[in-house]
Amino acid sequence: MDDEFELSLDALKSTVRTATFCSSKSEDVAVSVLMARFIELVDAVVDCSKSNTKIGVPILLSSLLEVYCHLVSIVNEKNNCNYLLIESAKSRKRVLNAIDNGVENDFLPGKDEIENFEAQLERVRSVVSFLNKKGFGSGGGFKGLFSRAGLDSLYFSVYFSVCNHKHSNYSTMLKRHLEGRKTDGGVKVVYDAPLPEKDIEAYMGTMHDLVVQAERLLTPYVDA
Repeated sequence: MDDEFELSLDALKSTVRTATFCSSKSEDVAVSVLMARFIELVDAVVDCSKSNTKIGVPILLSSLLEVYCHLVSIVNEKNNCNYLLIESAKSRKRVLNAIDNGVENDFLPGKDEIENFEAQLERVRSVVSFLNKKGFGSGGGFKGLFSRAGLDSLYFSVYFSVCNHKHSNYSTMLKRHLEGRKTDGGVKVVYDAPLPEKDIEAYMGTMHDLVVQAERLLTPYVDA
């Protein structure tokens, strides 16, 4: 991490500490936790960039880009917070439905371990139904998220690139993990191939730009 990037990240963290969010406004709460996650992911990407293979950089950067888009879309239009809320409610609904249907594993609590289970299930179903009726049920996936943020250019460029790694694109894996066919028809599998330095530089450069822009997003939340 170069000095300019470090200064930008320190400035963002400093601004977050002086920002004020209203706990009674869902959009303010969303911005506050999204910004915390954004900073957390920036730190994680920086840590990964110092490792030998750096494969974690594009994988984490994909999540960082998604969080950033949520931030931009909600700051620009507070009602976009409802897309975040319905996805959270849908996720909770899936979990509660699974438990209600008797699914058991180490990652799910038992039905009797959840206080007021039936009330919680009914509540989350009502939230999903309400937001669906309001038109927030179909957000268009990640492409829709980037579009709402006005960041289609990022979607079709760096996000495409990092998702090749995040989603284990087959062509990307072939290029990364197979060194070449031998004369006997065999192949040499490579487990720790370094990412191209130019890719790392591009990823880190993009993240630096996002850090600078993220601080500007906080302007409405900082007292003049």
